[in-house]
Amino acid sequence: MRTPIHRPTAAFRAALAVPVIGPFRKAAMMTRPFLFLRTVALGALLALLTPGTLHARPYPHSTVRMPGEVYLADVDGDGQSEFLQVAGNRLFVTRTNFQKTGVAHLYTPSDITRVIVGRFSGPARDEVCLVLADGTLNCYEPTGTAGEMRRWSTQPAILSGAEEAVIGDFDRNGRDEVLVQNRASRSFRLYFLSLAGRFETNPAFAPGNITGLDWNLRAGDFNGDGRTDLLAFNSAGQVARYDAVYHDSKLTFWWAFTTGGGTIPAGESLSVAAVDDNATEDVVLRNRSTGAVRFFQMQYAGGGLTPLTSVPMGQISREVPGELYWGRFRGASTAPGAAFRDDAMVYNTATGVIHRADAAWDGSRYTYWWAYSQHAPSYHQGWPAGQQRRWLVLMCKMRDVSTQSLPGVSWASSPAQFLRRQFTAEGAGLGGQYDYWRDLSYGTVDMAGSEVRGWYPMAQTRAQLQAMSRWDKINACITAAGVNPAEWFNVVAVINDLLDSGAAGGRVILDHGCYTLHHCTGHELGHGYGLPHAFDDLNADYGDGYDVLGGMGDPGWFRFATTYFGDGGPSLNAPNKLRLGWLPANRVATLVPSSTAQTRTLTVAAINRPEANGVLQVKVRFPGVADDSRYYSVEFRRKDGWDRSIPRETVLIHEYRDGISYLIRAGGGPEWLTGETFVGQNRVRITINRIDLAESTATVTVTW
Repeated sequence: MRTPIHRPTAAFRAALAVPVIGPFRKAAMMTRPFLFLRTVALGALLALLTPGTLHARPYPHSTVRMPGEVYLADVDGDGQSEFLQVAGNRLFVTRTNFQKTGVAHLYTPSDITRVIVGRFSGPARDEVCLVLADGTLNCYEPTGTAGEMRRWSTQPAILSGAEEAVIGDFDRNGRDEVLVQNRASRSFRLYFLSLAGRFETNPAFAPGNITGLDWNLRAGDFNGDGRTDLLAFNSAGQVARYDAVYHDSKLTFWWAFTTGGGTIPAGESLSVAAVDDNATEDVVLRNRSTGAVRFFQMQYAGGGLTPLTSVPMGQISREVPGELYWGRFRGASTAPGAAFRDDAMVYNTATGVIHRADAAWDGSRYTYWWAYSQHAPSYHQGWPAGQQRRWLVLMCKMRDVSTQSLPGVSWASSPAQFLRRQFTAEGAGLGGQYDYWRDLSYGTVDMAGSEVRGWYPMAQTRAQLQAMSRWDKINACITAAGVNPAEWFNVVAVINDLLDSGAAGGRVILDHGCYTLHHCTGHELGHGYGLPHAFDDLNADYGDGYDVLGGMGDPGWFRFATTYFGDGGPSLNAPNKLRLGWLPANRVATLVPSSTAQTRTLTVAAINRPEANGVLQVKVRFPGVADDSRYYSVEFRRKDGWDRSIPRETVLIHEYRDGISYLIRAGGGPEWLTGETFVGQNRVRITINRIDLAESTATVTVTW
C-alpha cells in the first residue's frame, strides 16, 4: 500500500527544473550583480538540458566512514578518493592506491570528534570540515606544500554528537549542503556555505514530507535531475525515497514511494553507489554472511526495489566479516562506463585487509575487476595522548636598565604581543614556537594556555646578575614576578637587554641575542622539554646540524628565514623524538641481533611526513643490549617544512648511547644517498636502495 503525499505531476516536476532563487541567495546577490546574473543564466541553461547531462560525473554523497576512524574523500581534487585517518587531534591523508601514498597531514587544536566531507565550495574537490572537542567546526584544504593543510573557516559546530549529517547538492547549484537530522526530536536543519565562508541555515528550506521522520538516511541522485535526493530505511527493512524539489520558493523533499518490509533482509547492509553508466545512483545490498552483492535501481517495483541485473558483482570480494564501501579509486579512464560508475572496496573487519575492485568493462557488459588486496591504513593507531605544556613567559627588567622594550623586534605592537605570538595559541599559523613544537611532536605538544606577563623589576643590576648562575638569574625574575613555577609546565624569563640565553633545570632565560632567532629559542625550549644536546660521531657537542639541539658546530644549523621570528629550523632527529615518546610503536622497526646474520628490507617514511607509508625510524640494537640504551637509528628527511634548508633529501644514521644521539659523519656520512652503504659495528650494514620523492620514502636494506 503506497499512497503518495503531495506527489507532484510530471509536468509540474519539469517546471521545477529551474531553481528558484531563495531569499538567502538574494541577499548575497544584491551585493554581487555579476554573480547574480551568472547564476540566473546558469539556471536558464540547466532548464534546457536533459536531466542526464546535468553532471558530467556524479560523485559520492555523504561522509564515508570506514572502521578505525578511516574516511574517504577526494581531498586534492585529482578525481580519486583518498583515505582520511583520524587519531585524536591528527588527520593523515593517503591515496587509495596499493602504495597508500601520503598526501597531507594536519594537527588540530583539540581532538577531532566528527568528520564532515563535501564539495561545499564547488565541484572541484571535497573539503574536509572537522568538529573538534572544543565545540568548533573547522574546514581545511591542502596547501600543496610540505604535506600541510590550512584552515580556511572556523565557527561554532553546526551539529551535536547525537545528530546525523547528510551531505548533498540538494538545490543543484553545484555546491553541497549539510542536512542535519535530529532523530530524537525528528527535526531537520539545512546549512549552506555562505559567501562569508561560514555554514548558515537555509531560510528557504522546508522539510516537507520528511517532517517527523526518524529513519536512517542515505543520499543520492535517484531521478537524474542533478539534485541530491534521500533514501530512508528502517529496522523493518523498508526503504523510502524522498526527492529534492522546489515548491513555493522553498527547497523541500517530496515523498516518492515506500517499499514493504524486508526489502533489506536481516543480515544485509545497504549502501548507495553509481553502479551502471547513467546519471542516477543505485542501491547495493551485501549479505554479511556470504558476501554476496545485489544491485537495485532506486525505483519502486512490486512492493520492493527494481533489480539491476545487467551488472554482475564481478570480482568484488566476498570475504566476511566485512563491509562494502564505494569511492572513486581508479581515476580518469576512457573505458566504457568510466564516467558515472563508482569503485568498490571491501574492508575485512577481522583481518584489517581491504580488497579493492574497480568498475570495468569486459567487452560486453559492466563489471568489477579486482585491483589489489592490502592492509588497511593504520596511521591512526598508537599515537600518544596530547601533552598540555603551559609555559609562563615573564618579562623582567634589570635594576639599572629601565627600558621596557625588546631590542630587535619592530613588527609587533608591543613586546607582550611578540611573545604571545611566539609562545601561545595567539600565534597559531604564524610559525612561532607554538607551531614548531606542535609540528615536531605530530600534534602531541599543546602550548595553548601559556601566558606572557610583565614587566617585572628585578632587584639586581646587570653586573650582579652576570655574577650569578643561570639558574639563579631565572629565579631572580621569578621572584620579581611573585609567581609559583609549580603551577606551570615551566618558565621562560625574558630580559630587557643583553644578559644571557640558555636553560637550567628545564627553565629558560632569553635575551635579544636569542629570542629574535627562532632556532635559538627552539633550542632552549628543547632543553625545557628534557632534551640534551645533539652530538656527532666526533663527540662534538652541537655537532648535529639536522637537529635543533645540535647545529652550533660545523656546518652549523640548517636554517631558513621565518616571516616573523628570525632564522628557524631544523626539526629533531628520530632518537630525540623517540626519547620524548612522540613516535608510535607501530611506526618504529626494532631489529634485535642474534647469533646469525639477518637481513631485512624496509620502507622508511620521511620523519617530517608522517602521512607517508612506512616506519618513521629503524632501530638496530647492539648485541647484548636488551633495551634502547644503545642502537643505530635510521631515518629519512624530506627537504621541506622545518627541514627546508637541509641540502637535499637524505637518509641519516645516528648512534644512540648513554642518552645522547650521535650523527654519523664517518665513512661517507652524514648524508646517505641511493646506492651508498654504511658499515657499522657488529656486522651492521645499511644500504640505501632508493629515495622516492613521490612517495616521501626511502627503501633501505639492513644486515645485522
